[in-house]
Amino acid sequence: MVYMLNVNLLLLVVYFLFILVVNLVTANVIVWWVMFLLMTLGFIWFNHDNQSRASMINYFIIQEVLGFCFLLVSVEWIQFIILLMKAGVAPFHWWVFSVTNNINGLGVMWFLTFQKLPFIPVIQYLLSSQFLYVLLFGIILCYLQLIFIKGYKNMLVLGSTESFNWLMLIMAFSLFSGLLLSIIYVVFFFLLLDHSSSKSWTDHFNWETVFIFMNIPFSMSFFIKFFGLISVFNFSSWLVLAVLLAMFMSMLSFGYWLVNMSAKFYYEGFKVRSYWYWICYPLMFMCLI
Repeated sequence: MVYMLNVNLLLLVVYFLFILVVNLVTANVIVWWVMFLLMTLGFIWFNHDNQSRASMINYFIIQEVLGFCFLLVSVEWIQFIILLMKAGVAPFHWWVFSVTNNINGLGVMWFLTFQKLPFIPVIQYLLSSQFLYVLLFGIILCYLQLIFIKGYKNMLVLGSTESFNWLMLIMAFSLFSGLLLSIIYVVFFFLLLDHSSSKSWTDHFNWETVFIFMNIPFSMSFFIKFFGLISVFNFSSWLVLAVLLAMFMSMLSFGYWLVNMSAKFYYEGFKVRSYWYWICYPLMFMCLI
């Protein structure tokens, strides 16, 4: 069973690398549309036995409707917005959670890594300077959304979505640096989740894994944001301040949630919201200072 899984995974990697190369060397909308269709079919085939039929139906409908619009529309900026929706790039990632909530294990790992890789050449081809504000707004939206999302899997998905926006920003200023960091990030992310779930395929999502994608110093996600901030600072300094403020708010929210999760509320006073509840909760904020 494990041998067949490894063989299927290797074939799927080669399959998606072929799609990536085709998207990289062509600039034809029809060819791109065909490659996007092959990507969708490959992902559905990979998750056909993952007890996630509802997610696969949602994913197929969303991808094919957006792909059909991408094929028919000839306005470049509308094509770019549609492409961001197809790739699940913030702030157009509204549909991502409807897919990831019902898939687990290797399916989530693939969706957050290799599934987005073939979109990169097409996004780079259509990307222009005025769209940088859209990507920056998506990053800020992810940080604000992180305040209200506290599930392990959803936080991991949101952190990956935000990191993908940073990769697009880096690629807008340096194509080689963006592609290199994208490949390193995908491999790092995939190997990290595989290592974190080495004992069980259902144990991908824990606070240690999420913490790595929340700007912990000297992690892969940290360096991506570091180089991204350098690039954006040359473009617009006030946007850097806005992003840093939102980043601080997200880390404060994540830290508060982490302290909250580490303190198991078995004491009855917390259940009835007694005065101990109102004393201990502010003290949790003090632990973050």
